[in-house]
Amino acid sequence: MLPLNVDLTGRACVVVGGGTIGARKARLLVEQGAIVTVVTTEQRAPLPDGVTELRLRPFLPSDLDEAWFAIAATGVPEVDRAVADAAIARRCWCNVADNLAATSVHLPAICRRGTITVAVSTGGAAPALASWLRDTLAEALPDGIEDVAETLRGERAALHREGHSSEGLPWRARIESLLAERTSQPGPRAR
Repeated sequence: MLPLNVDLTGRACVVVGGGTIGARKARLLVEQGAIVTVVTTEQRAPLPDGVTELRLRPFLPSDLDEAWFAIAATGVPEVDRAVADAAIARRCWCNVADNLAATSVHLPAICRRGTITVAVSTGGAAPALASWLRDTLAEALPDGIEDVAETLRGERAALHREGHSSEGLPWRARIESLLAERTSQPGPRAR
């Protein structure tokens, strides 16, 4: 598997399933700026603000005609498989909750701090372990790491504007220097 970060901002995404898992996946997509449609025969959990459309009916393959990404979370194997098959036919990425064989995308456990994203996946084998690892790694992140990322973004952009490459520069030393500066500053540190 190849881990990727995908920008879904403004992209059509479809969640099939109106239960707790479907609502949680819809929230994840809305938080990423996706245009989210939920298809379900019965809404059993509240959907997040920002869901663009709710289709209260059975899934139709055409629901994925414009989709970039689909999530099947009905808990009904035949329906979830139909979503996966429709996604494959349309070259649409698809995550099927609780069906590794039908999934083309695994959703990792995620921690975000500003522009920093820590994502852990077990390839769908053990989601609880992925969550535990995410939490363990999140605790290990230095305070203010998101500020360090923003500083480095500015420094890298300045190098590029001047026509220089940022490859091969001593970034590790610069990161350690910035972190040392943060820990030597008086006052409370934000987490």
